[in-house]
Amino acid sequence: MRKINSEFHTSFVSHEGMQLVNHDYYGCVELDKFACYIVVDGIETDGQTESAKIAADAVAMAFSEKPSISKGALRSYLRSAHKSLISDHGKTRMKASIAIVVTDYAKIRYAHAGNTRFALFRSGHQIRHSEDHSLTQQLARKNEIPKDKIAKHEERQNLTRYLGQEGRLNPAVSRKIKLKDGDILALFTRGFWEHCDPMDMSAAFQQAGKDPKAATELAERLLLDLHPEQIDNYTLAAIFVDKVYKDPNKGKKLKLLLSIGIPILLMLLIFGIILYVQYQKKLENRRNMELYLLNGIEYLQGDNYLKAKDELKQAYDLSLKLKDSARTTEISNYQKLAEAVINADDLLSQEDYETAVQAYLHAADRAKYTDNLGKSYIDARLESATGFINVQDLLGLGDSLADQGNFSMAEEKYLAARSLAAKIYYLEGKKQAIESLNSLYEKMDQEVEQSKEQSQAEITASDFIVQGNTAFQSGDLVSAEMYYTMAKEKYEKLGDETMAASMEEKLSLIAAKQEADAQRLQEAAVHMERGSELQNKEKYADAKKEFILAREIYASLNDEENLKKTEAKIEIIDGYLTGSQKK
Repeated sequence: MRKINSEFHTSFVSHEGMQLVNHDYYGCVELDKFACYIVVDGIETDGQTESAKIAADAVAMAFSEKPSISKGALRSYLRSAHKSLISDHGKTRMKASIAIVVTDYAKIRYAHAGNTRFALFRSGHQIRHSEDHSLTQQLARKNEIPKDKIAKHEERQNLTRYLGQEGRLNPAVSRKIKLKDGDILALFTRGFWEHCDPMDMSAAFQQAGKDPKAATELAERLLLDLHPEQIDNYTLAAIFVDKVYKDPNKGKKLKLLLSIGIPILLMLLIFGIILYVQYQKKLENRRNMELYLLNGIEYLQGDNYLKAKDELKQAYDLSLKLKDSARTTEISNYQKLAEAVINADDLLSQEDYETAVQAYLHAADRAKYTDNLGKSYIDARLESATGFINVQDLLGLGDSLADQGNFSMAEEKYLAARSLAAKIYYLEGKKQAIESLNSLYEKMDQEVEQSKEQSQAEITASDFIVQGNTAFQSGDLVSAEMYYTMAKEKYEKLGDETMAASMEEKLSLIAAKQEADAQRLQEAAVHMERGSELQNKEKYADAKKEFILAREIYASLNDEENLKKTEAKIEIIDGYLTGSQKK
């Protein structure tokens, strides 16, 4: 009886504009209790032309099966269209922008996805309208572009919601709106609103009076008279509400509701008082919980983790009473942070630095669940613990280098340990570094003294070698042997096995040379003896040869005494050979 006791008159225009094909579609379903009006703008690719019709048919079918004006019903109608486009598209994804309005002839509710629009006009003014699901609309909502520039903005077709999109569709659905006689409902696509603003459409509707067909024709003429350079597909549907349905049983229903409602209200009042008392107690517990939590957080912010732990325990117990799982989890995270830091601090005070570092790392990980609360304190303590470890490592490395005799590197490590300990206020580490440095300097002084003694011994040994070399080069093998022997003894005391072995080689060389010289002296003596025998036999030329051979040996051995004797012998022989010497 609703439809026949109301007057809804509808008209629409839909054309391709300057495009080859019209991808828009209009549809409506008018039943006895409800009516549904649909306008779809197909977003077509690859020559597809059916997405708008498929979507409109799906909405009409879903509405016909379960007509309703509830918010969930309108949402389900649009999701049915969304599923139809996804399942019917084949290899190419179909997409569409849609707006629908459902009425029970007394009220309306509209829903949309994309940039197909709905508007409600009353007394010549637009009093309700949908908002596009586009990037342009988002910019306008942030006041980054003026609202009157939306129609021409380059991102107006960059949609954030539409039929056929990836994933689940979440359309916008309005609240219920009560209708009045004379209201005009309009559904229209982008081809219209890009060129005609609400004032233009309202003027066309006012001029048409109560004739919806005249209204849509006037609006179309207004669009075309603008002579725009480009007109996309355009569709405008106008629903003139000349008479709203009025329920004849409204008074009877009110009396029935009062007779039933008053006793129920009394029961509800009593129940409400009980609930109020419980609520006040719960509210008090919640206030106390929030206060304890706030105190705990403030103590955490002040790095007083022991106090924070106590406050958070009180807040945690109240959250369990309130059965507030979200708050319980949140408070538990703060508790775990406090406990982790307290544990790490205890390990640091016990000088268990390696374990403390791991504990602070765990605390830093817990801080991620509390918006990094206490992170600066944890990082500072972690740096201190790491610094303590580094100081100990430097001291240990310095000790190892000192044991190896690398005093300069050991000193460098001890100094670095002292500097780092001072920087991080590690008093015990600084004290250890100073003690290690003092011990090192004592060792270095001893080493210097020993080095001086060794250096003097090396100089003395070196002088012996020089004197030995000089004696050897002059042929004084006895002196050379003496000096090399003394040098060898020095190097043996210094522990320089290489130089001692070198002196041994020189001594071996002298011994070999002495033996060779002795043999040559024997050879020279033999030549002298033969020369004398040949001289006695008056074989002077042969005698001279023997004496010359002996002379060469004495000359090579630097034997001046025998060399002079041999020269004298040769002179005598030369005298005999020249006749200046008488036999």
